[in-house]
Amino acid sequence: MKKPYIVCHMMVSLDGRIDCAMTAQLPGVDDYYRTLEALNVPTTVSGRVTARLEMALPGEFQASDPTPVGKEAFSRKADAPGYEIVVDTHGKLLWPDAGEPEKPLLIITSEQAPREYLHYLDDRTISWIVAGRARIDLARAAEILAAEFGVERMAIVGGSAINTSFLDAGLLDEVSILIGAGIDGRGGMPAVFDGLPMSHPVIPLRLTDVQKFNSGAVWLRYSVPNNALKSYLFVNKKMRNRAYSLLLSKLLQRYGTQILRGNKTKKSFPPFTEGPCSAILKSERKWRDSDGGQADLRRVLPAVRR
Repeated sequence: MKKPYIVCHMMVSLDGRIDCAMTAQLPGVDDYYRTLEALNVPTTVSGRVTARLEMALPGEFQASDPTPVGKEAFSRKADAPGYEIVVDTHGKLLWPDAGEPEKPLLIITSEQAPREYLHYLDDRTISWIVAGRARIDLARAAEILAAEFGVERMAIVGGSAINTSFLDAGLLDEVSILIGAGIDGRGGMPAVFDGLPMSHPVIPLRLTDVQKFNSGAVWLRYSVPNNALKSYLFVNKKMRNRAYSLLLSKLLQRYGTQILRGNKTKKSFPPFTEGPCSAILKSERKWRDSDGGQADLRRVLPAVRR
């Protein structure tokens, strides 16, 4: 199953900050919308914080019955060339009636959202996707967007948390940055990507284009080559399961002594979801993001493709 081509497109100050009130004052702010149009991404995605500031109604949804949705589902209320997507894990944002906009609203939430929230969206003719148990499964949501909503290209337009979530999920194909001719300089302001653990390795990019505007803004476009493997594992479910088995095998080879401590023999492995071997599941992400893990993943890929 395919996913859309996904671009993270942001305007930043020279020091890499993305505070909306600040970027609105930067020389070149009009160039941001022109560059967004040039990317040919009819669908855009915003996080909850950005949506609360710029799109949603004041207040929060209060459910009289907190029973969660508890299962994957979707509801398409409109067919359109593109959608205004908002990621809202717990179903808290309030919205007016959808009406018949050129770019319909689509809410992505998790199974933890109350069922009442979906009824609330239905009453306002707002499309929605439920994907992921404790938090949103962005990879699965991307699959649904491609298969059920016909989304082929989309842009993540902030904020910092949603940008980082798509990056960490291995779903970004391109990073597009418009640097405005100005400096923020204030402490504690959000960056384009933020919040990954200190041990996370640098994610290399490949510069594909540079463009300068009369405003002094500079548009940089990068492809994300190392995410090709992650996307491959996330998108194809059958191959993903096979790849995961291979990754577990690699983990056993690498961490077998620590994981199997307490076992009488290293040749006798308990089920992966029981006993000491459950540590594999907790270790997988840390291992994958390490330098050694990345090298092992590159070796695993040919076997996965077979």
